[in-house]
Amino acid sequence: IRDSSYTPEERWRLVRSKPTYSWNPFISTSGGFKATAGLSITPSFIVHFLRIVDMYVRATPQIDFVAEGDIEKKEACVDVTAQVKAETGASLHINIPLINIRYDKHFGPVTLFNTGIKN
Repeated sequence: IRDSSYTPEERWRLVRSKPTYSWNPFISTSGGFKATAGLSITPSFIVHFLRIVDMYVRATPQIDFVAEGDIEKKEACVDVTAQVKAETGASLHINIPLINIRYDKHFGPVTLFNTGIKN
């Protein structure tokens, strides 16, 4: 690459520029972690009466766990949430083939209780 310059002593002249290169590597590291876990068990209690009435009660407890941290800052955060729901429902089945009657009716689900998400 050439460039021109002017000085009163040398007048105009061509100057060859010399480009320089520099390499400045930058390395950054960070250490952290994140862990999540969840547990949900759904026990049910089902009752049948003479194949006419079916009733059930279902509970749904759920626990969620989240842990996060930054090793450089020596910080950690743990968040645990829990929720319990219970619901019930029933079904009525009437089937009399001699007079051609068939009737099925479902009731529910009806929420018995719901704790909502608790921290």
